[in-house]
Amino acid sequence: MQVAVFDTSFHQTLAPEAFLYGLPWEYYQNLGVRRYGFHGTSHRYVSQRALALLGLPEQESGLVIAHLGNGASICAVRNGRSVDTSMGMTPLEGLMMGTRSGDVDFGAMAWIAGETRQTLSDLERVANTASGLLGISGLSSDLRVLEQACMRAMPAPAWRLKPLSIVSPAILPATPRRCSVSTALFSPAGLARTRC
Repeated sequence: MQVAVFDTSFHQTLAPEAFLYGLPWEYYQNLGVRRYGFHGTSHRYVSQRALALLGLPEQESGLVIAHLGNGASICAVRNGRSVDTSMGMTPLEGLMMGTRSGDVDFGAMAWIAGETRQTLSDLERVANTASGLLGISGLSSDLRVLEQACMRAMPAPAWRLKPLSIVSPAILPATPRRCSVSTALFSPAGLARTRC
């Protein structure tokens, strides 16, 4: 027996103001271009489980759920229904992911196409398979690999910042133990605030 589960079905409750893009109406009307959302089975399960654990009635609830993996999305759930989601017509929209770019200004992509002579198909492949954590790090889409690399790389630069602790002891921890990838790699002052 085969069963088909549509990952987008949980998001069928989105209102037009949540699913319509700011594009000409005929794209929606004639082509069905709109936000559909993804990870619906995950968001539905987590919302039901959270309500059960919290002892909240579905009709009086408001949750924000994050599905975080190689693919990532956020969903707002009100009274058990999806009211907004970060993914769009495809899973490419929204948060930065393992290999997906997430939201990118279309004008930036058009400029890249003009500068590099890449086709739309080329850029779609790059945005889906060579971007996100992999693209930014140039190393991996796996946070475990990135954290290990951070733990190897950060002690030396952190040590060189040690004179800063004379001015403010709170800048660096006394004993480096663990490197927070999100802090060290992705924040402007990451080096000074890293925990490794």
